[in-house]
Amino acid sequence: MSKWITFASVAILLSAAVPAASRANDQQRFRTEYTIAAFGLPIGKAGFETSITDAGAYSVDGTLRSSGIARIIAAINGSLTAKGLFGGDKASPSEFAVTYTEGKKTKTSRFTFSGNTITGAQNEPPVRKRGKWVPLDASQLVDAADPISAGMLYAARPRDVCNRTIKAFDGAMRMDIKLSYLRTVPFSARGFKGDIVTCRGRFVPIAGYDADKQDIKWMQQNGDFEIGFAPIAETSFHAPVSAKVKTRLVTVRARATRFEQLTN
Repeated sequence: MSKWITFASVAILLSAAVPAASRANDQQRFRTEYTIAAFGLPIGKAGFETSITDAGAYSVDGTLRSSGIARIIAAINGSLTAKGLFGGDKASPSEFAVTYTEGKKTKTSRFTFSGNTITGAQNEPPVRKRGKWVPLDASQLVDAADPISAGMLYAARPRDVCNRTIKAFDGAMRMDIKLSYLRTVPFSARGFKGDIVTCRGRFVPIAGYDADKQDIKWMQQNGDFEIGFAPIAETSFHAPVSAKVKTRLVTVRARATRFEQLTN
């Protein structure tokens, strides 16, 4: 994986932290903030602000950046935007864009949607298809979503949040994240105190990647990660508040320091 993927692996998981709250009589706003660490040292911060209208339309703005010793090695800054509509027990995305810079390099990805299907991705610069490239078929983008919308999880019972496969697309790779129940533990952050459900995740690359790339092979065979989900207010929706991702080089951890509904 690139330095960006190593740093952002947790941030992408946490980018799903968009509180899918129940319908209200006016707009609701939420703020989530995270610290990201490796080797016990801070390497990044991420934050997301979400607005949800009484009609169920959501709008998300997120930022992430390297910090501490990681910023000495590689200064990374990124921003995420996503829009869509909640319907029943899922989110239907309509817009997604992510831009990040690593040193002097900048990359942008934008997705287009039709229903719950990704119909196109524009990457600048274009994706470089190297090695034993696994081509992406349009059928693999049916019922797939951007990293934010893919992680908005509805579950009637807390443990059920883990019994599913997340179908995500990052602009190049289509991947599955297979979740299974691991544990329930207490958790606290600004705006939240209570029990969270932790899921074990398994990374399954589907298409849009180099099958000979050692980092991807390692993640597929040995990679292990955990994601802790907290309930949103009094709803049946859940969002991430913690994550641990083990890569070939390092184990990256993230934890929410803020998980709060804002006063309008």
